[in-house]
Amino acid sequence: MAEDAARALASGLAPDSLLPDRQVDIAQSLAPYLIIFNDNGGEIASNAVFHGQVPEIPPGVLEHARVQGQDRVTYQPEPGVRSATVTVAVAGGLGGFVLAGRSLREVEARIDRFGMMLGIGWLGSLVATLVLVVLLELLPFTRPAG
Repeated sequence: MAEDAARALASGLAPDSLLPDRQVDIAQSLAPYLIIFNDNGGEIASNAVFHGQVPEIPPGVLEHARVQGQDRVTYQPEPGVRSATVTVAVAGGLGGFVLAGRSLREVEARIDRFGMMLGIGWLGSLVATLVLVVLLELLPFTRPAG
């Protein structure tokens, strides 16, 4: 998303024309969002809001994207609100940066479920091992004569 928007900006498209139609409250929505910055780091277009304002990005993201071409970071403006973001420097046109993000809420829920399943499986294997050891200790075994 960020790379596509950066190419479109470099070819001369207007920043507002690249934004999805609806605003995305990053604390509530799972929808992807875009924030477009000018070359000085000022926000020029966004469909993302957080507490009614455009989210502030972590320090150093734009500078890293300027040097490396892009930056990938997990952004957590407050507990319980996390997004995976990709910021791309616009090569050409008026320059600037495009940040694309999406909530990690569903990914985190899957990780939690997987951890729970793994824990239950581990506990089940411990119980099965205990039962097997107890049975082997309680059952009488005769040794072959010889």
